[in-house]
Amino acid sequence: MTPEPFVGHKSIAQRLRAVLLQPLRLIEAGLLVLIGMSSAMLAVLVVQLPRTASGLRASAVAAASSSWVEAWPQYAWLGRPVAYLTHSAFSLTAALLALAATLPAVGGSRHAVGSGIPEMKAIMSGYWLPRYLSLRTFIAKIVGLTSALSAGYVIGKEGPMVHLSATLSVLLMKLPPFADAVDTHHTRKRSMLAAACAVGVVSTFGTPSAPAPPKIEPTNPRCATSRN
Repeated sequence: MTPEPFVGHKSIAQRLRAVLLQPLRLIEAGLLVLIGMSSAMLAVLVVQLPRTASGLRASAVAAASSSWVEAWPQYAWLGRPVAYLTHSAFSLTAALLALAATLPAVGGSRHAVGSGIPEMKAIMSGYWLPRYLSLRTFIAKIVGLTSALSAGYVIGKEGPMVHLSATLSVLLMKLPPFADAVDTHHTRKRSMLAAACAVGVVSTFGTPSAPAPPKIEPTNPRCATSRN
């Protein structure tokens, strides 16, 4: 006797056919692809900007030291202190820019402060923080994070990338193709936020094939998953 097939089992082809036959599923899939691609480009930006700033700082330090030696050869021994001062001035400027990104008085946002994971846990638990996922906070977070990294601070990017990916997903959900289908539906919106948080973790470590629970766990205290 052949064993009866498991009723709850669905092949990949069946799942793909179910998605293609439901316009809502297509919209959700399109939004997920858009969130993934946008978060990946954002992660590249967060990595490349500090690297570019570090290169500019090194060039400025070398140029200042060599210019000093050429202009005042009798004080060539001051070339090294000049290089230290140039390096410190560059780093201090970047640090002040990072600080300004958190001050509302100069166009920043106080919601850009911190890691982002505790606040996302609160949001995923049902306590909505609208300003925490706004465009102003998104821009301030990018400026603050890249400026702090450019200043030479050792900062973990996992929490900020989770926050940025979640904010990016909320902004994308307000676009016309997704506003009616996802943004106005609480359950779908929360599912997209959970997926965006997982994308943030993936973008930080570059591990798209990692198991799902470690990606979801940092922001979802219940780690609720579904077969459907």
